[in-house]
Amino acid sequence: MIRPKVPVNPLPTGLVTPMAPAIHEHQPQAPACSCQHPAPAMAPQPSAPAAGSAVVDLVKRHPVLIIGGLAVGAALAIAMFLAIALVAVAVPVGALVMRSLLKDLRTSR
Repeated sequence: MIRPKVPVNPLPTGLVTPMAPAIHEHQPQAPACSCQHPAPAMAPQPSAPAAGSAVVDLVKRHPVLIIGGLAVGAALAIAMFLAIALVAVAVPVGALVMRSLLKDLRTSR
């Protein structure tokens, strides 16, 4: 049976904890015999998909999926650029407002 390995975590002292040794369980093998056995039956090969199967439908819709993905990607990119532009405008405006408020506070004293 395959067991996952635990990651090694370095200690604060710089020493590294050793990993647990991997344990491999060996499967017992059947002893070879001198008699003649018939060949095992072959598994049937999967047949080609039918004309109306999901694989064919996906291939027919492939350009539609690409165009739809591009449209969604473009909409997300435009939204991201608009958000960046909004922040780029809002930060200087906020700085100007804060500057004028602080200036008014200093002059009123």
